Amino acid sequence: PAWAPLSVVPTDSLDSFARHLPIGVYRSTPDGRILYANPALATVLGVPSLEALAKIDVREDLGYPRDHFAEEVARSGSVQNLVVWWRDPSGREVYTRENGRAVYDEDGAVLYYEGTMEDVTAEHRARARERRRARQLEALVGFAEAADLALDREAILHAAVEAGVEATGADWGLLVLHRGGGNTIAAAS
Repeated sequence: PAWAPLSVVPTDSLDSFARHLPIGVYRSTPDGRILYANPALATVLGVPSLEALAKIDVREDLGYPRDHFAEEVARSGSVQNLVVWWRDPSGREVYTRENGRAVYDEDGAVLYYEGTMEDVTAEHRARARERRRARQLEALVGFAEAADLALDREAILHAAVEAGVEATGADWGLLVLHRGGGNTIAAAS
């Protein structure tokens, strides 16, 4: 099919396109009011509807750290892949990735920001889980190597404590062995 030049694409078809995107699309004022949003943005921000979103200040009502975004845009003209941690209105921990820019008037004042935002919480958690598992695997391999080189029982027990500390990220560790009716501190780090 032939494509129409951008200048003749009706605005309502662009709005229809944006309404069906899986990521949030927005236009907002510097003071935090939403001028335009698609339904996905309300979902990302944890707001029940576009109507509710139109009534809030994203900085004050949502606790979204908009100042960092504004500083980056002022410094470089836009943001790309800006990942921010915050809490939505229900208290849920959220990580969002934002791409945006400022639109200026003739005097150089910011008229509004426009961009996209997506919830990357699941991606962030998966990466944190990967890092934790890599640390645990490294600790397990370190313990196996230390156990191979150990000359006595105490060295093996000390290596076990060190591996536990490394795997969990703890500051210190203690290994207590239970025999019969008593406990014995076998190793500590």
